Amino acid sequence: MSTLGTQITAIGSAMLAPIAASVTQFIGYADQLTNTAERAGVTASAISELTAVFTAFGASTTDLESALLNLQKNIYAVANSSGDTDNVFSRLGIGLAEISKLSPEAQLNRVADAISQLPTQAERAGAAMALFGRSGTKLLPILKGGSGALSAFREEMVRIGAASTNIEIGNANDLGGTIGLLGVQIKTLSGAITGALFPALQSLTAAFGSLLNQAVSWVRTNPQLVRGYAATATGIIAIGVALKTLSV
Repeated sequence: MSTLGTQITAIGSAMLAPIAASVTQFIGYADQLTNTAERAGVTASAISELTAVFTAFGASTTDLESALLNLQKNIYAVANSSGDTDNVFSRLGIGLAEISKLSPEAQLNRVADAISQLPTQAERAGAAMALFGRSGTKLLPILKGGSGALSAFREEMVRIGAASTNIEIGNANDLGGTIGLLGVQIKTLSGAITGALFPALQSLTAAFGSLLNQAVSWVRTNPQLVRGYAATATGIIAIGVALKTLSV
């Protein structure tokens, strides 16, 4: 019965292991999505959807974040009359007052629509790089289809389960925070146990240190005995190897 119980426990543990690994992995991913969303000024679910879309076309979360931040930086630069990106916005037919009032998601859609209207690939690539930085070319396969294509791809990512919701991401963040707090509490408990045992541990380590000091002194005083011990051990090993060889 005990053996059966052990086997059942092992089976249950084996079943839970991949679930635990999956939860741990998603907690890390949700944290990444949340941090990216906060820096880019969009929701975590939007970043999840956009990441899924652009990843399918060879871009990464880092590329997406960099592109969104570069776009906002360029809008700010135009507003403060620095840089030449105002010429790019002008060529795209986008007014500063118009795009400044939009959310980062809406800004992306507006620029995507404008880029999709450019007649040549060279112009589209140039505009994408001017507004999004080096990541612009990686986003271009989606942007050239305009906001309609981008929205359609985002909906498809949600439909096939490739994007996470704000609730799922929020739950993962809460769980990650709780687990992190448990880690702190465990360390605090370890500190409390160490404090409670400190007098005894201090005495034990001091006594052990004294023994080690005596051992060092003895070895230094009796080097011939140490050499004799090592020689004896070496001889025994040699005899054992010889006997093993003869028995083969």
